Amino acid sequence: MRQMPCAVLRLFLFLTFCLPCLASYAQTGFGAQDLLRERTTQYWWERKLRVRPMAGLSLIGAQWRGIGTVMFDWVRFPVAAELAGAYRLGPLGSYESDVDEWYDLVRLITYARYEERGVYARVGPIQDMRLGIGHVVNFYSTTAAWDTRTVGAEFNLSRGPVSVGGFTGDVRLNNVSGGRITIRAPRDTRLGLNYVTHRHGDVSAWSTDLHIDLFDRGGIAFAPFISYAWYTGHGDGLAFGGDIHAEEFIDLLSFNLRIGAFYNSRQFIPGYVGALYSISNLKTRIVSSDADLAALNLEDLTGVPLPMARGVNDLVTEFSLSVGRNFSFWYYWRKHFGAQALSELHVRIFMRHGQHFLLDVGIDRLGEHEFWGIFTPFSDQSKLEFTTYLRVARPLYIHIQARYSFEALPLAQEARYLVQRRFEPLAGISMRF
Repeated sequence: MRQMPCAVLRLFLFLTFCLPCLASYAQTGFGAQDLLRERTTQYWWERKLRVRPMAGLSLIGAQWRGIGTVMFDWVRFPVAAELAGAYRLGPLGSYESDVDEWYDLVRLITYARYEERGVYARVGPIQDMRLGIGHVVNFYSTTAAWDTRTVGAEFNLSRGPVSVGGFTGDVRLNNVSGGRITIRAPRDTRLGLNYVTHRHGDVSAWSTDLHIDLFDRGGIAFAPFISYAWYTGHGDGLAFGGDIHAEEFIDLLSFNLRIGAFYNSRQFIPGYVGALYSISNLKTRIVSSDADLAALNLEDLTGVPLPMARGVNDLVTEFSLSVGRNFSFWYYWRKHFGAQALSELHVRIFMRHGQHFLLDVGIDRLGEHEFWGIFTPFSDQSKLEFTTYLRVARPLYIHIQARYSFEALPLAQEARYLVQRRFEPLAGISMRF
């Protein structure tokens, strides 16, 4: 087990010898701050009040049901919010998970956010949370098991050279919580310190990273980076690499290309608090879809627990591109060079054409072995969120959602989750006031 004084000594040596010369490009927004699907107006001064009642079919697992849902969104700078509720009914009765606990009222919140003059705050399910370069917290989400998703909160305050951000996976403060402090120095140098803890998961971790734009030519900058992280009582890791990035290049687009390497000790997994962490950690596990549910054993569980990680190295390739408020693309691939299934792949695609069309796709795949793993059949460590919106004729539109999600096994003695597939084609009307 790693002792805290040793970790502090390593941090001191890291800062002492590396601070003058190392760098990285930091994310421009904290958590969901730059999420395009939550920016539903073209200009900051626009106001909007819209109600969208919908009805259609719902396929969850092998059971078809009818579904009725209402979505409400409201924008009045600097506040924006969206609420959505659904009720499903089929031959076997209603879908119990819609209304089986008081927390379902909280789950009506898709998001509620405030952003103005260096102050950002948001309440809603956590999406794609990353601290620093994602050395510990990377693509963290609370929607992997959709019916039991939690509504969290996040904030970021920027004043002068200092930025402070924090998040919790559940407003009841009994889930994952973390924060980041960033200090900016001359020549776009940034030093970040991150911390995350899981109240009931027995995991806590620290990481620190160093940032500077080494040079800038025509609005395109090159930035090497370095990061050091450790899990309390487990292992540690070192990461370094470089970014080529631009913000509002030719007043049109922003992009970032990253190549990096991770060097990991035993009991260390980069980005361990990630897309499937809420259902795959030291307390909860994913069950193989081929398992005999009546007699589960360790061989039936997927994923590598943190204490079982053997270390070895990883290579990261990441590319992101955004054009205004109507298009974004994000591809992240971390190749693990050991024998364990610890590679991971993340893809985000967002397209919008005014009020006529919207496409929003999020894919997370753990344990992949191929750069193009997005085109292979989904495994038991995969997550999909697909939403499309098409206006047929004012005010009629079609709305389709599909999820490759998870559900809790009610009879399991420990917290266990199984793959759950969902598909919901809907039709509705959009009313603006």
